[in-house]
Amino acid sequence: MLKYFNFLFIILCNNSVTFSQSQDNNLQKFFFEKKGWEISVSTGLTYFDTKTDENFQSTSRSLSIQKKINENYVFSSKVIFGKLKGIRYSGNRHDPYELYEGAGEFFNTDFEQIDFMISRNLLNLVKSQDQILISKFDLEFYYSIGIGIAKFYSMRYNLQSKNPIYGYGYVYSEGYSSMPELNTSLPVTGAIVYGPSINLKLNNNIKIVFSSIIRYMDTKYLDAYASSSDKDNFRTISTGFLFSF
Repeated sequence: MLKYFNFLFIILCNNSVTFSQSQDNNLQKFFFEKKGWEISVSTGLTYFDTKTDENFQSTSRSLSIQKKINENYVFSSKVIFGKLKGIRYSGNRHDPYELYEGAGEFFNTDFEQIDFMISRNLLNLVKSQDQILISKFDLEFYYSIGIGIAKFYSMRYNLQSKNPIYGYGYVYSEGYSSMPELNTSLPVTGAIVYGPSINLKLNNNIKIVFSSIIRYMDTKYLDAYASSSDKDNFRTISTGFLFSF
């Protein structure tokens, strides 16, 4: 009986090693195979979508590296830098230092975020008879979903005097009447990222990319103000170029 169990143990160990080696080989082939790698650079607009009476656009820029898994799926990692802006004329305010002067306020936010996404090519789901029309325009239509991690800092100002009211990610080293200074340890938050993108092929190595991505953040302080409503989110609408290797 002991010999039998020893035999089974050896077989299982060998199978485990073989499976592990197979998985390692697949991962090495996926990451180190030259074919299928792409890099994109994009610039666009950001739209803050919550609590403010008047939302207006700001800017963003991003760099992405991605690997095509197969004809249907792409894995990507993106770094994005951007700004958010908005104006509030009414409603409750977080004013712990009593610096609000009346007549409204506005906020400015700077953020940097890294995303990890999986994208599905939806055009491959289209019936074969419709592929002829799609192939004429060399289009790829993806829908992406993933997670992100962001650092940010935000400051609210009086609308008329431009004097600061309250900052998130700032410190007041000389008291609340002094100018706030950027904290060396910025707030960090998670995010759920999702949205569509369209690739227009120019040649075998270059594509034009259009995307509209929503970032649903795990914080209420993107505008340095927390309300009882849902957590903050914003949209980035961008365009850029995708370079294939």
